[in-house]
Amino acid sequence: VRERRDGTVLRLLASPVPRGAILAGKALACGIAGCLVVFILTGVGAIAFGVRVDSVPALLLATGCAAACCAGLSSLLSSFGRSEQAVAGIAWGVLLLFAMLGGGMVPQIAMPGWMLDLGAVSPARWIIEALEGAIGAAQRRERVRAPPLFDLMQRRHPAALARPSRGAPHGIIALGGSVNP
Repeated sequence: VRERRDGTVLRLLASPVPRGAILAGKALACGIAGCLVVFILTGVGAIAFGVRVDSVPALLLATGCAAACCAGLSSLLSSFGRSEQAVAGIAWGVLLLFAMLGGGMVPQIAMPGWMLDLGAVSPARWIIEALEGAIGAAQRRERVRAPPLFDLMQRRHPAALARPSRGAPHGIIALGGSVNP
């Protein structure tokens, strides 16, 4: 939006560079930034929390697909508004909805069935599942230890924390505790 307002888009379109190359360059920059974020967070997780990546090729593939998805989604959302504020409002609304339905705010194991069905359209859900599969959380769910507060809560209200939902993928951690569906 800023590039449209400042005239940068007109200058780029007037240059001998094909339109596809301009769009690919913008998507590549967005994708590289997204990949860097995933790799930095994975590195911090490995160093600070002992997270092990089970399959580096799967992590690279999942990260590349997630970056491509996010780059395309951000390009799409940026075309809906005429001002930066309008695009920011649209983007926050759409991305917040995707995060809520996809398991970014509430673990999928704690979602009711109808919300899981709606979450199938969320890119956040597929990104979480792809990264989780590459990191191997599904294979290590039995070894996850809940924080003491959640142990106490589970002893008092076991049904509230350990209730598996229909269709929830295996390996989803509910409120920091291990759940065996």
